Amino acid sequence: MYPRKDIDEKDIAIIKELRENGRASYREVAEKLDVSPGTVRNRINELEERGVIKSYHAVVDWDKLGYNVTAIIGIEIKSRSLEQLIDKLKPNPEVYAVYATTGQYDLFVGIKCKSMQDLDNFIKNELAHPSIAKTTTFIVLDTEKEARTFLEEE
Repeated sequence: MYPRKDIDEKDIAIIKELRENGRASYREVAEKLDVSPGTVRNRINELEERGVIKSYHAVVDWDKLGYNVTAIIGIEIKSRSLEQLIDKLKPNPEVYAVYATTGQYDLFVGIKCKSMQDLDNFIKNELAHPSIAKTTTFIVLDTEKEARTFLEEE
């Protein structure tokens, strides 16, 4: 179905340009990469169809929206209901990440809150689940880097 099987350097360059400006036109991307707009259009369409590019998003400064508290919570599960807990956490708008992991914690959950009280409420309400054995909350003091992909450069 797809003429090319592998992602090449041109695809990576297009992805990087879209990560920088997801609203860039095919022509703008083409000019930066010295290729034709048709090539950019075809490759973007193919990357979207293959699921490499899943969607386009605005990058938000959460502090400017009042979300001044970031926390990462390690969760140990005591029963086999990991999927139920994940299903409960994923729709929560304060949750920006849910990672199933190896090691001491079964899950790490990243959340952004407007206040310590909101964080406390999240822990008391959202993490009141019978399958949770233990949680450990790590408050983020400063964010040195928060990239959405390894393709971003510092």
